[in-house]
Amino acid sequence: MPLRMESFARGGLSNRRLHLLELTRAEDLEEISFDFEGHCSVIMAWNAVDASASLIANVVEGLLDRGAVSISCWGEDCKRVHDILAESIVGSTPPVSQYSSSTMTTCHERESFEEALWYALFVAQPTDQFEASCRDSLVLLIDQPEHAVIGRAALNDPEHFSGEVLREKSDD
Repeated sequence: MPLRMESFARGGLSNRRLHLLELTRAEDLEEISFDFEGHCSVIMAWNAVDASASLIANVVEGLLDRGAVSISCWGEDCKRVHDILAESIVGSTPPVSQYSSSTMTTCHERESFEEALWYALFVAQPTDQFEASCRDSLVLLIDQPEHAVIGRAALNDPEHFSGEVLREKSDD
């Protein structure tokens, strides 16, 4: 079965086009073509505990190559994924990296998936230089089938999803 990105209506804080990509293996990202209007914002949910540093670097550099200018990391070992992402952006000896040091990154190791997804849809913003060209948001799930239903529901009705997350937070 060919891999494809699912597209939804516009939504979230910036009214971007919303997309979901569910992968079984991180290596499958290379097979996907992205139909973005410009730059994109990404929330990546991945249990990367068993992933090699080179695989993580390939994934994050693949996202950067496809125009990601805001990347939020969530999942087990997301701190390491975020560190490798930051290294890819700034390089080991700046300014070696081909990627913009203006790319925004966040790590959500202490939040639930719902909270990280809400942040990506309603808080995460690219830097000013990419604000006008960032017209897409991608929920990337790598070996996270249990979160696909939540992701699809959030992208189908972002405002309802936001209300639910905020209601749960106020109950805490």
